Amino acid sequence: MKKRTNARQRLNTVHLEPGLVLKIMRRLFSRKNDYGPEPDSELIQDLAQFGISDRGRFQALMKRHRRILIASDRARLSVKEQQLYIEVFGASVVRDAVRRRYWYAYPALIRSAMEFEFGPAAEKRE
Repeated sequence: MKKRTNARQRLNTVHLEPGLVLKIMRRLFSRKNDYGPEPDSELIQDLAQFGISDRGRFQALMKRHRRILIASDRARLSVKEQQLYIEVFGASVVRDAVRRRYWYAYPALIRSAMEFEFGPAAEKRE
């Protein structure tokens, strides 16, 4: 006898792709963090290495760490950090980020959640 699955269970087994990741992030986090590069296939592969390969697991990961991610995103940048980021991103971008109290784009929030969940093994190495 086959076990029946409801619509939510079927929805949670949908394989991750960049568009789905973006849709989930837009539902869970502020639109002001929706800048910079969109989640890409490399990020999807990195998630899959830790067993996060479907909608349900990804959404659970992001919800589990949502509060700490939002808190770290809204934390004030030190003057030293601001100076460093001005050199990289320009003064207008940093001024806007400081004024509106955001910093991380969606891919950075995802990578931070991976680091919280899986520790140093999840740190991206260049």
